[in-house]
Amino acid sequence: MRKLRGEASSKFPIGVGTRNNFINAKIACGLVFLFLFGSFKLNAQEEQPIDKVLKVLSSPSSAMPEKAISILESHSWEAIAYWDPGTEAIVTNLFEAVPDVYRFDRGNFKIFLQTQGGKPQTVNGKYTLFGSEIQLFKKDQNEIIDRWKVLFLSNEYLALDMGDLHVFFVLPDNDPF
Repeated sequence: MRKLRGEASSKFPIGVGTRNNFINAKIACGLVFLFLFGSFKLNAQEEQPIDKVLKVLSSPSSAMPEKAISILESHSWEAIAYWDPGTEAIVTNLFEAVPDVYRFDRGNFKIFLQTQGGKPQTVNGKYTLFGSEIQLFKKDQNEIIDRWKVLFLSNEYLALDMGDLHVFFVLPDNDPF
């Protein structure tokens, strides 16, 4: 999963998503970040939305909300940006993510992966949320296939430490599930 995501990504915010044309991708990314954390003010000292995303991805995890599972399972999540924690936490190291869509529902997960070939791939399995860690299991086995740490979770935003990448998610425009 990580390899597919990394291969199809491009430099953020100039990059082009895998399912939008160049102009639509720039407009969509601009609007997402413009309204990501509230109203936008033209003030040089105010923190920009892209800076807030980087801050969330490069900070230790925040406290989990009281009803974390119900928030996590309330809808699907679309990846929009990622940062490699092995690099400096600066905006030029924040990249546009491939718009993969993740869904967690009653102990099961589905991931709708965009691929370079254009034909999406779906990955299914089981999951548990243990503290701030999401543990992923193969569909019919108890073998853990991956562990992700929740860095941030709210009704609108999710940030995960996926090991080699920290990924920021929002509500998807087009939910394949």
